Amino acid sequence: MGGRGEAFYGLAYLESNLSAGVQTNAQGQLDPNQPPVYRGAVFYTTPGNGNGYGARADIGVAMEAQGTTVGVGIRNALGFARWSGTGLRWNGSSNPISGQGERSSFGFVPAFFLNAATQVPREVGTLMVGGDLGYETGLYGRVGGEYSLGPARLRAGLGFDNGFRFGLGAGFVGPGFTLDAALTTHPAPILGNTVFGIALGLGLGF
Repeated sequence: MGGRGEAFYGLAYLESNLSAGVQTNAQGQLDPNQPPVYRGAVFYTTPGNGNGYGARADIGVAMEAQGTTVGVGIRNALGFARWSGTGLRWNGSSNPISGQGERSSFGFVPAFFLNAATQVPREVGTLMVGGDLGYETGLYGRVGGEYSLGPARLRAGLGFDNGFRFGLGAGFVGPGFTLDAALTTHPAPILGNTVFGIALGLGLGF
């Protein structure tokens, strides 16, 4: 079992929720005589114009037996944060209302994690299978495996995190270095359709 505490002191922060719209006439056409409508708020902190500080605590437990490891963790089991700075608010006009403000939070806002990994006995090579299940802003889960044969590594994984994801990978472990490559799928940030990505990694040991 274990725990971890983190504290921070911040110099810059930005938070915004701003929208802009146009006005139309009775026929649904853009009215050039009406200015755009702005609504929302912006809060920011810059050096010399406020600061931030906070702390959080994480807890977890891991168990290992007969080549299988299982872990359970709670991140941000207890947290506190406070920022001071300047707030801007729009309520229809283009001129914002400005004033000093602050953002603070305190309480139990956890993220839960369940992880497991095990080695599957093989006559040739080594097979490692693992998976994780968690809840932060939403529920997600992943499962994958790695087959090791000498210095070569072959990997495959499947998961669900805001949509289904699939990945294939390969690696090579040499004397003092590692080389990895992977093909992944994930939802596009803006459009939401599935796109492909390639990841490359090089590790050096001294």
